[in-house]
Amino acid sequence: IRLADRGDPSPDDDGGSATVGMFDHVLGVRTQPRWTLRELIVGAFAPLVVLFALSWSDAPGPFRPAGLLLLGCVITAAFATTRSALLCAVVSTVTLWWRFTPPMRSWRIAAVGDAVDVAVFFGAVVGVVALVIRLAESRDREHTERQLADALLDQSPAAIAVFDYDLRCRRVNAHMGAMDGYTTAEHLGRTPSELGVVWGQLYEHLLVRVRDEGRPLVDHPLHLHVPRLGLERHWTLSLRPVLDHDAAVIGIGASFVDVTAPIVAARQAEQSLHLAETLATAVDRLEVAECTCDYLGAAFGGRGAVALRESGGLVVVAGHGHVQGSVDLRSGSAIGFDSHTPVADAARTRRAVVLMSPAEQMASYPELRMTGDIVSVAMPLLDATPGAAAGVLEVGWAGPRLISSSMMTLLGTVSSLVAMALARVDATDDAQRNRFRHALEAMLFDVVIASPVRDESRRIVDFVVEFANAGSGSRLAGVTLGELMSDEYPHWRVQTVERFARVVDTGEPFQADRDYGWGTTRGGTPYVSNWAIQVARFGDGVIATTRDVADLVAAEQVAIVATAQLEAERTAVRLMQAAAIPKVLPAVAGAEFAAAYVPADRRQPIGGDWYDAFALADGRVALVIADVSGHGASAALFMMQVRNVFRALADEHADPGQVMARADRVIS
Repeated sequence: IRLADRGDPSPDDDGGSATVGMFDHVLGVRTQPRWTLRELIVGAFAPLVVLFALSWSDAPGPFRPAGLLLLGCVITAAFATTRSALLCAVVSTVTLWWRFTPPMRSWRIAAVGDAVDVAVFFGAVVGVVALVIRLAESRDREHTERQLADALLDQSPAAIAVFDYDLRCRRVNAHMGAMDGYTTAEHLGRTPSELGVVWGQLYEHLLVRVRDEGRPLVDHPLHLHVPRLGLERHWTLSLRPVLDHDAAVIGIGASFVDVTAPIVAARQAEQSLHLAETLATAVDRLEVAECTCDYLGAAFGGRGAVALRESGGLVVVAGHGHVQGSVDLRSGSAIGFDSHTPVADAARTRRAVVLMSPAEQMASYPELRMTGDIVSVAMPLLDATPGAAAGVLEVGWAGPRLISSSMMTLLGTVSSLVAMALARVDATDDAQRNRFRHALEAMLFDVVIASPVRDESRRIVDFVVEFANAGSGSRLAGVTLGELMSDEYPHWRVQTVERFARVVDTGEPFQADRDYGWGTTRGGTPYVSNWAIQVARFGDGVIATTRDVADLVAAEQVAIVATAQLEAERTAVRLMQAAAIPKVLPAVAGAEFAAAYVPADRRQPIGGDWYDAFALADGRVALVIADVSGHGASAALFMMQVRNVFRALADEHADPGQVMARADRVIS
């Protein structure tokens, strides 16, 4: 308005002129310049046409020309400016006075009635012109109000629609079309269900409730989520009944406010915080990749993959919602740095690769078959080392998706968090690996760590020794680092490689207390070895501890021989003792005999103790209890000799003392 009050704008005031013109158009502001030639011609045209048309009649009467002149004034008032209509009224009155009022073609009036006729005509013309002008102004005002309402509707940030009592759409703004994908013409006259089943299920029942209850509904949440297409929208819906003069509901006004951005941002912020907490406690690269993939799927509603740098390329460590394509993005898949793929390009150039459509994918990567993604983003994981990135995060969607700057910023933030987590894990692994190596070096046993070698079918065919502690002395630990076991010791291809492969494949450890091996080394040196071995799975390989038990085996063989000899001696002693001790005691009338043999040390049940009972020739019974000094076979043998001496002497001498004295001399 200030610009309008200043007068004509300067040549540099293009913006001000445009602003004033916009307000003139929307608010109906019309300036009134000086008379124009067009207005003068239009204002005089109607009466002059009537005058020319009726000039052939000398006395047509004043009423038919008056009607035609009045009609001309009405037409002029309806289609021309206000000043043209007033000019037409004046010219029509003058024309009627001069041409058709007696005396004709004269300014004189023959009678008072003629003057009254002219005055009445002028009053009628003015009244009709004023009425038509009022109607035109009312029409313009209504048009202006409609323009203003349309401008307000279209400029409103909300999607607005007006429905009648039958729930048919009567008015919508442009944002409503952006919300559901239909044009303004397609909305008009249709119910939400007729537009689409989804929209009918989403809010048509709410329109029915507001119409039937007559009460407004404010900020009702609406959600539309189709994960397969990557579609997620959220609105708050406000409905107000439109009432007539009798307070009856004749329609419903609806306002949809899109709240997708704040809801998604709040959820992504919460998920990002959870991701940061999880990454801070992750213990290895696999855990970092898996929790990152879970986050990508939950936060962005698409599939995700994490590929990390390995020697010579990238390896897909984890995937979420994988879509099979020409580039296999399943876990364990390898991608070379020199391959022409979005993931490899992002790692090699250290810049994000964004593909917005299948056509763009085919244009950028013609040799790459479709992966099922309509839109995809490959974001590199940047670290401090030169060359290729430490890895790549890839997100893909099966449906159209707008890649906004805020989304790219969030992906960049996530990639930074993941890169820092990987750096922390690698640093921790290096420290732990050094401590682990020192601990292994200090062990008394031989320790070997080996990784598998696989063929094209992923079957383990050999192992490469990656570590052996410094004190290794066994044949197993003595393999040269980096060499194949089967090359170093060919017989191990069957004897050891298969055992190690079973440990890797099944996860079940292998243990052998005595493992006997023989063969020749790669240099042709024959060897025979004995060792105790324990093998367990260690990552994708094995860790084995071995101990040379050759000396122990030899000692055990000596012990086995000694034990066998001792057992044989014990057997002989038992036999001799059993022969020395009577199995049946003599039967004597009037006497009862009983005997018990209980060794003092149960660990040494065999010794020189014995008893004997036997009948003599004269009918008496000889009883002998003796203890030969010592234990074992020598004592038992001596006992047998003494037993025989006593039996022989007892038959020759009747007195026990004589028997003892004689036996003492014989034994001595």
